[in-house]
Amino acid sequence: MAAGDFSASTLPDVIIKINEMFSGVRHTPELNQPIDTVKALAERQTVRFDKTDVLLDHMDCRGAKTVWLKSCTNDVVDAIATPIASCTITGDETESTYLSLANNLAYVATFEVSEEDCADAFSASEKISYLMAVKMAMIEKKINDAAIAFLIANNQAFADDLDYTVDGSNVLQVPEANITPAFLADVAIMAELSNLYSPFIVTGKNFYTAKFLSEYRSAGSDHVDGALGAFPIVWDVKNIDTTAGADTTFVVDPSSYAFWSSNQYMNESPVSRGDAQGTMIWKQRSARLMYKNGSALVPVYFDVEYQKVCQVAPAGTVTINHAFRIVFRGGLQLGPQVCDSGDTGILQIAAITA
Repeated sequence: MAAGDFSASTLPDVIIKINEMFSGVRHTPELNQPIDTVKALAERQTVRFDKTDVLLDHMDCRGAKTVWLKSCTNDVVDAIATPIASCTITGDETESTYLSLANNLAYVATFEVSEEDCADAFSASEKISYLMAVKMAMIEKKINDAAIAFLIANNQAFADDLDYTVDGSNVLQVPEANITPAFLADVAIMAELSNLYSPFIVTGKNFYTAKFLSEYRSAGSDHVDGALGAFPIVWDVKNIDTTAGADTTFVVDPSSYAFWSSNQYMNESPVSRGDAQGTMIWKQRSARLMYKNGSALVPVYFDVEYQKVCQVAPAGTVTINHAFRIVFRGGLQLGPQVCDSGDTGILQIAAITA
């Protein structure tokens, strides 16, 4: 095969090269897109998807639902003050309700590699591997941006603000000087009062200096840096503060949301779709992004389509272009607010200049 040639028979090699891109020394800024927020949400969620065959298959039209029971009227009577006075037993009934899970995230990236451009130091396979890796990294960055926007859009009111100021968007305003490890004691109190259970923190620059310096304190130093261990903390310093418009911290209940991906194609090796364009189709595993389903980590996959396209240049030169389309489909959705529709399991805190 000539240096510039590429055919569907080389696709398995391309797929191997994609996975090698992230572990080798050929990292570039395009490949190394930070996605710490969505990784924190996806890998820490406690949701368990039951009908995964329905949920993960984009072409399954049945849809998937989460069903649960709730009992929001639970009166307990003081039997001393009000003794039992009847043989007839009456009481509150339980309710059942459901939440439909439907894809609400979808991103597409395309690229082409011309065989005329491949006669250089890089083969067609290397260029395609690089561009596929870049496009998937950029899609993952879009998913991360969507995760931050999701947290902002779904924050809940603080049950008790402990005399801090809360703005009209449910954001706790905390003087920058107060954002220290000691402040996490207040965070723990506010989280419990707001019905967040076993929460974790995903944050921008807040607390990062204390975390960094804690590694260099002497064992006998009089500091409270150990309080940083009160919560699992994930830093997304490049994205959260920019998106939120302030140095921002989210406190998140891992049982309050669900993230997933779904695919049109179930095969991991390229196969022909049998259409007039000779399209090759498969699903490609993300090198970085997985999500929790119960106790198992499930890989995120992208749908990939490849076509060999004939192109005629203005001067009449005929070339062959290798065209690819990469698609992510999935969802990020709040879980059920069982009895209090205001409890979303997400608290938002912003550092302000006093």
